[in-house]
Amino acid sequence: MGVLVTLTVVSLVLVAVSWHFTLNRQLAERRQHQLQAGWLARAGVELASDRLLTDPDKYTGETVELLPGSQVHITVQAEPGAANSYRIVSEARYPLDTAHTVVRSRTRRVQRKVDGTTVHIEVGVVEEPGKGVGADQAPPG
Repeated sequence: MGVLVTLTVVSLVLVAVSWHFTLNRQLAERRQHQLQAGWLARAGVELASDRLLTDPDKYTGETVELLPGSQVHITVQAEPGAANSYRIVSEARYPLDTAHTVVRSRTRRVQRKVDGTTVHIEVGVVEEPGKGVGADQAPPG
């Protein structure tokens, strides 16, 4: 009878430890997805800035797959009343092949400046109401 009780206790401990390891692995994977989505959103802003350097008049945005299983949607709008000033919104989704897709968004204001023979972009931060300066955004849940 003592052996049966001991085996039951050991089995319960092993189940609890296995459950704990599985949960921690899922949490680490979720955090990795959140970080990756954030970096993809930042990469979308950089990609849009590059496109604005070469052809600002025709570029209004795009949807790209920077990594397998990801989607970055970029929109670019000219800022009213400011010459060569643009608002870039980059929304990244990662990974697309799971039920727990993470969405991160970055919004930046950039200004295209021409100094003689060089062209460069100056980046500013856009404050979103209620979200803080340059805050990542994720859907609830």
